[in-house]
Amino acid sequence: MSQVDSKKRWREALDAFRYPVSLSAYRFRHDHEGWFELELGTGDREETVGFEDQFRRQASSALEPWFEVVFWKLASQPLIRYGTTQRIAKNLAENTTAEELWRECIRYVDCDASEAKTRFREFSDLFNLTTDSIATVATFAAFMDPDRFPMIDTRLAKWVSAEMDKHNHADPAGPQLVRPKLKDKGVLKMNDFPFMTSWIQWCRHTARKLSPMEDALRWRARDVEMAVFTSPGHRSPTFTAFSGPVSRIVKQLRNGDANSCAGLFRVNVESKHGHAFALAPAAHLPLDAQKSDIGPRSQV
Repeated sequence: MSQVDSKKRWREALDAFRYPVSLSAYRFRHDHEGWFELELGTGDREETVGFEDQFRRQASSALEPWFEVVFWKLASQPLIRYGTTQRIAKNLAENTTAEELWRECIRYVDCDASEAKTRFREFSDLFNLTTDSIATVATFAAFMDPDRFPMIDTRLAKWVSAEMDKHNHADPAGPQLVRPKLKDKGVLKMNDFPFMTSWIQWCRHTARKLSPMEDALRWRARDVEMAVFTSPGHRSPTFTAFSGPVSRIVKQLRNGDANSCAGLFRVNVESKHGHAFALAPAAHLPLDAQKSDIGPRSQV
């Protein structure tokens, strides 16, 4: 596959990104009058970028934008999205201010690599979480500076575990992905900080490689992450529904016929408005890979 075709595949994946969330579905929204009103009906890139922009306009002077991002992040996890959002909102309201959160988040996103772990931990401490999980806290760096910071979650970590060798081999001079540990029930914690750091650097590097495209889209680190999120493969347990003749799709993938499967997958995200779906094209290929470097994806 040529670089032009590979870049086209990445762009198709980004265009297919969907993460629809109704903020008004938050069970305790009435505790925050005037907030939790935004509807991301399709949850595509345009709507998501709009949500990021809204956060940056409001988050330095109000706590509620931080609460909204927490609920948005957890919206696909029905067992925890309400209670965890409420608990984090209570912790923040009782222990910090919007100004302090904003200041500490900026200190993290603007710091040198040598200080990153310390600055992230200081920012994370403001949330007063019962564990040292990092995915939700890391979301705010992605909202604060999406040009340079992608999000992380278990779905993305599993993609890295499955695909990192191929991508590292294809671009040995670039940032190398580090395998996530996922030791505690698949939850990303501080012992996965090296993975998160490598993922951030890799997304920035990949964005730079993807940006010189004919359509003139300036790729951000977050865009790379969105495209990977759309990719099929090691799925989060909360994204389980497929449509179409699954047995035929699996057979095609095992036979290496990835192109014929592009767009046949969809991911079920529970929302207030019923089933919303995210199209998932075939797995992304390394931009610099040769045919001999590319094998069929063995798991769906």
